Amino acid sequence: MAFKDMHLDPRMRDGILSGRKRSAVFFGIAPSAKFNMDDRLRIFAGKSLLAEGIVRSIRIISQVIDYILESEREKTMTRENLLAALNDHFEGKGEGRVKPKDNVTVIEWDYVHISPPSVNGVR
Repeated sequence: MAFKDMHLDPRMRDGILSGRKRSAVFFGIAPSAKFNMDDRLRIFAGKSLLAEGIVRSIRIISQVIDYILESEREKTMTRENLLAALNDHFEGKGEGRVKPKDNVTVIEWDYVHISPPSVNGVR
């Protein structure tokens, strides 16, 4: 399936293809370390952007806040620190605020083209 045909929010899809959006944060409420179907679709969308030559690179970060807090590797990370870091990073990008117990999937990318390819003849 081509990226432009995916069932993502139309504003997000158009923003990505037009070059206006460079990152996206997705929130869910499942208190689980497993991806839900929306996460899988979004990650697939990111990989499609890469495969179609629309972007040069993507970075996918999938973290579940409660899972991080329970992890042996992250003893110094608190929920408040993580929320603050995510909110600071995405402040002003219209992505909303991260709330406790949210699943967080972050996708960031760099465009291949100075002017992204047209979608249905529209740039």
